[in-house]
Amino acid sequence: MKAKKSVLYITTDGLTDPLGQSQILPYLQGLSKEYRIHILSCEKPEVYLQRAVVIQERVDKAGIQWHTVNFRNSPPVLGSWLMQRELRKKAKAIIKDNNISMLHCRSYPAGMIGMALGHKYDLPWLFDMRGFWPDERKDRHIWDLKNPLFLMVYKWFKHKEKQLFASASHIISLTWKAKEILIMSFGVIEDKISVIPCASDSGHFYKRNANTALKASLGFQPEHKILAYSGSLGSCYLLDEMLMFFKAGLNINPRLRMVFLSPKTYHEMVMERAAQLGLKPELVKCAFFSREEMPEALSIVDYGVMFFEPSFSIQASSPTKHGEFLSMHIPVVTNAGVGDMERILAEKPTGVIVHDFSEKEMLKAWQALVENNYLSEDFDDQAKKWYDLERGIDKYSDIYKLNV
Repeated sequence: MKAKKSVLYITTDGLTDPLGQSQILPYLQGLSKEYRIHILSCEKPEVYLQRAVVIQERVDKAGIQWHTVNFRNSPPVLGSWLMQRELRKKAKAIIKDNNISMLHCRSYPAGMIGMALGHKYDLPWLFDMRGFWPDERKDRHIWDLKNPLFLMVYKWFKHKEKQLFASASHIISLTWKAKEILIMSFGVIEDKISVIPCASDSGHFYKRNANTALKASLGFQPEHKILAYSGSLGSCYLLDEMLMFFKAGLNINPRLRMVFLSPKTYHEMVMERAAQLGLKPELVKCAFFSREEMPEALSIVDYGVMFFEPSFSIQASSPTKHGEFLSMHIPVVTNAGVGDMERILAEKPTGVIVHDFSEKEMLKAWQALVENNYLSEDFDDQAKKWYDLERGIDKYSDIYKLNV
């Protein structure tokens, strides 16, 4: 039997984080059937202590070697630099000790290591860029460019960005829109870029009968139609606009209700903003469900909403929650300019795009939502085409074969 070639996957995200469990490990478990995978990740110590045993069992079962360093981002900039230095040192040791044939680097900080070590050891390296990371930090108000330190870091990464695109053996983008930007604005040749959106687990999220007991436990009546937002409410999400969309929907159907399926840290903020907008507590609810419980929670939902702050970087975003909504046959409303959402919804009617946040546009979207005769096969087809995990693994496998 031909020996498997070894690949080192480098990420500053942790496998013990929810993102690592949903968007990193499933792909690498699939690829481990053909390649000997080494993962080098940055783990938050407190989370690592809670979840490391479970993750170790998963990687052991797949024959994956898992290497870690401690995640740190404090003090700002210096903490990240120290973590980056430790990550690079450990990556060098893994390359030397394990006959690594290729590097696979997730996002820009890992890409910086891939670029340096790929050159040093004459190894091909894949730049799994995810999004336009420096602009994400700026657009999501993580880096305040009025601060000279963050302005300096932003400019440095924007300078290095061009080198990353030029140096990488292959680039993986989350969206076709970002691929277009890479070609038109950065001069990257088309064949060097593949598009692999975030995956949704259709074996976990699928259409099922509504959990009426759960619906009642949230204070909703059987006749209520439910609008939902699912996930965290970070700086790129437009909470007020989503609440205003719900408020507009009450003009169409007074029996409409809204639930935020979000971590508990956001609940007080949501309820305060709802009250300020004149929405009574019985109209808007907040609840947190684990990933295991989320399909049952989504079973009571009739419509989904996700509004993002318009920006340059949001064009590279692939919202995993949309894949979950599709798999659950929930039509979604989102705003124009978000990744490939306009393209996806134009292909088959599984939701509505709003082009601004005026009341007129929101009422128009509600009319389209309630009047459309949605087809189950359209949701299934789009979920499989855009967010299927196995399809993503196959694409990665093809890229590996061309570059290892």
